Amino acid sequence: MTPLLLITSGFLLVYILLIAYLYTGWWRLRLFQKKGAEELLSITVVVALRNEGHNISALLTDLCQQNYPEGDLEIRLVNDHSTDNTVEQINHYLKHYPGNIPIYLHDNPAEGKKAALSIGIQHSRSAWIVTTDGDCRFPKNWLRTLMGFRKASTRMLLGPVKVAPASFGFGQLQAFEFLSLIGFTASAIGHGHPILANGANLAFERATFLALGGYGDDPLASGDDVLLLHRMQKAYPNSVRYASDCAAMVATPPATSWQQFWQQRIRWASKSKYYRNRMALVMGGFLALFNVLLVLLVLCWPIVAYPWPYIAGILGIKLSAEILFIFPMAYHWKQVALLGWAFPFQIFNPLYITFVGIRSIGGGFYWKGRKHRA
Repeated sequence: MTPLLLITSGFLLVYILLIAYLYTGWWRLRLFQKKGAEELLSITVVVALRNEGHNISALLTDLCQQNYPEGDLEIRLVNDHSTDNTVEQINHYLKHYPGNIPIYLHDNPAEGKKAALSIGIQHSRSAWIVTTDGDCRFPKNWLRTLMGFRKASTRMLLGPVKVAPASFGFGQLQAFEFLSLIGFTASAIGHGHPILANGANLAFERATFLALGGYGDDPLASGDDVLLLHRMQKAYPNSVRYASDCAAMVATPPATSWQQFWQQRIRWASKSKYYRNRMALVMGGFLALFNVLLVLLVLCWPIVAYPWPYIAGILGIKLSAEILFIFPMAYHWKQVALLGWAFPFQIFNPLYITFVGIRSIGGGFYWKGRKHRA
């Protein structure tokens, strides 16, 4: 057995142990996490908007139809230098809006998503802040269900995010990836070690956010979710909960082109260099190396002439472990049909993780018409 094959086999063993650890975390979350207080506190939904003119009407319609006490809900939209008709669409909606939920529109004097969200949070006087994205859709009980998981010690709530509609193959592949990500996120919280978060479905106590110094001083334009989560967990251990209910799930559209997909993933990966959470660094580094080893193993196969049963065995064991892990979550989130994409994902995931990891080291990325450094 060559060194590369031996090392990859060792990583596979550790990976199976990691999957088993996460699997138990999921069942701990499902069995022992009960909903919190029935009291619904005042909340402000803050949305940073850049060139969302084609999405804003659906966004506001979903938000204004929320089953939440009107006196405890307000919406603050922050325009982040949109170059399309976002502002015009908002004003048109407000002109014909018949409801009573306060909706405010602010301009972002700085640049970037975190700066925009900060403006909305500063103007809010609610007890809790809920953030989401301008292209998301929500069920009517989203806010009520999400806030229903709050307990007295809770300072941050994480909610599930799915890719929808995913009516084409590339979209369904992304939907499967998101399913695995929310499974990873929920399972880690089940063990009391939150690692990932998604700003499309995130809630936190406003006073705690301000006490932490807001989003901090890192130079990233984004990082409004994972980096804030890590700082929250460090300052207030065991204060993060997960809303494990389908009614709390937010839908986000898939990337419609490879270019958009790559730029989005590079943007996500670029945050990792600012992680200060030890478990996040160890798990992220391990998974990145494991995927690199799998790519090297396949690329070196024709040269070194590894026995194909060894390679097939490694990939087969990995796939089996992942399906066993993801199945109960797919069943819970009513996405069992996505399991058919598990095998294509085995081929796609190591390649794109390796490429994105290398690409995120430097060179920057484009997002919504802006270039950012990675």
